[in-house]
Amino acid sequence: LRALYRSAGAWESLVTLLTQTEGEPAKVEHLREAADICLKKLGSRERAIPILEALVEQAPTDRAARMALADALRATGALEPARAILGKLLDEYGRRKPPERAEVHTQLARIASAADDAAEARRQLETAIAMNPEHPGALRMLGGVYRDAGELERAERMFGALLLIALRRPQGDGAPDGPARSEAM
Repeated sequence: LRALYRSAGAWESLVTLLTQTEGEPAKVEHLREAADICLKKLGSRERAIPILEALVEQAPTDRAARMALADALRATGALEPARAILGKLLDEYGRRKPPERAEVHTQLARIASAADDAAEARRQLETAIAMNPEHPGALRMLGGVYRDAGELERAERMFGALLLIALRRPQGDGAPDGPARSEAM
């Protein structure tokens, strides 16, 4: 039945089927697929949140699921729960500063921006860029923060770095957070 729904593009029915349980928890892979469909095919973060919460409950060490939940919560205006999830992720990294940690700081910057806290957004973005100087989302956002603050030279550097990333990537590589060449120019 799942294959039939997939081939027919019956995404709502597929999500319902994947999350239906007969008194026992849904399988992690089913929850992951259902959340992915809600976010990418249906464009409904609201519908994805309870599925992501169930996924995180069953797979508490799944960083990608927790990042997706934090992003969905932020996008729906639940800033404090999103900030709490991201804070726990930072705690898990401890003193280590791998490039993947930059995404957590970028998400925290989005939360700060949504809360109209430009100083905190800037601090988080600068931290993200220090960990991963080629993070396109952080470069784009930090360039905008600098531009809005009137720091045009710094904004130009961020947008210049973004342009270099866009020029190095092949056309249409499908990177979700990657800049389009026209956007960077």
